[in-house]
Parts: sequence; C-alpha cells; structure tokens
Amino acid sequence: MTALTIQDVSRRSGLSEPTLRYYEEIGLIGPIARDASSGHRRYQDEDLDVLQALACMRALGVGIEDMRVYQANRSRGHEAAAERTMTTTPRARFGLADVRDVADLHRRAMAAPEAAGKRFLAVADGPTISYLEIAQTLRRRLGPLAATVPTEEAPGEDLPRPIIHNDRARDELGWRPRPTETTIVETAESLRDLGLLDDNADGS
Repeated sequence: MTALTIQDVSRRSGLSEPTLRYYEEIGLIGPIARDASSGHRRYQDEDLDVLQALACMRALGVGIEDMRVYQANRSRGHEAAAERTMTTTPRARFGLADVRDVADLHRRAMAAPEAAGKRFLAVADGPTISYLEIAQTLRRRLGPLAATVPTEEAPGEDLPRPIIHNDRARDELGWRPRPTETTIVETAESLRDLGLLDDNADGS
C-alpha cells in the first residue's frame, strides 16, 4: 500500500493543496491518515482514486453538494442503486467520446507524421450533453433496464454549454467518431452483457 504526501496527490490529481485540505475539512474525503512522527497527511491509493474522480467532476462544474451525493452513492454501491437513492443528476455540461474512438484517434495520430506536436480533441460530433440527457437517452432506448436512472436535474442555475470542436481531428486525420447516443446505449448494453446491470432494474 502506497503512502502519498499531499504534494504527491496535488500533482497527480490536479487539485491544489488548499483544495485537498478543504475537501477533508468539509468531509468530502477522509479523514486522511497522518504520519505518526510528523503528523503530515499520508494519502492511500484509494484516496487518490476518489480525488481524481472529484477533480474531474469539479472541472465539469459539479458543485460540492452534488459531489456529496456522488460520494454517498459510491460508498453504498449496488445497495444505493437498488434503492434508487440518486433521483437527480448533477448539473453539468460536457462532451462525450467513445473509448473505441479515442483509441482510433490515437492510432491515427501516431501514424501521421504531420500530427506531431499538435493537440486533437477526442469528442463526439454535435453539442455537449448533460447527465440528465444521458439518463433520458437510456430511458428512451433501453426501457425497463433503465427504469432506475434519475429523471430530474439537481436544482440550480442553468449552465452554459461549452463549445468543443473536433474539426482538426476530422479534417487532418479523417477521424469519424460514433454518435453520442450510440456511445451511451452501447456502453449500457455492454455493462448488461457483462452481468453488471440488473435486467429487472424496475424491481419486478
């Protein structure tokens, strides 16, 4: 088991040291173990995993209270999902990309000498999306399998939709990502086929 300093975790999560202390202070993570001799924080690998997830949520504009909901459901796992305790989605807007398309873009970039030193955005075509829109897609396409997904968005001000273009990847590398809806549905179907979803999600 690896013991990480706050400097290590800040570097690897992208969160500042004051933010890490604040997240522990408000109970979003921790309490973090302390070194017996120095009293300094010593994070474990699982702490880093949680903080990296929270850093991603923070970058998407997810607020503290929504992070608390995420943490509560994460800690309870399947029990929380079965009870449908997460009835609202976090309020966020973001772009999606299928991991298969991301791998394809990496392959294309590595094979193209002219791509050296350039940045290519791996994101599906079309506007950015919200968690609620993902839930609505699942309900529309998967029926009973998606019976327990949230139906409402957490209250708050409407967030602007970030504008993200994949034009360079399309024009210079010939990249053609799957539609967002295809990615959402096939991801859920893959989880079902692996036995990670309950076919009787509606409780019947």
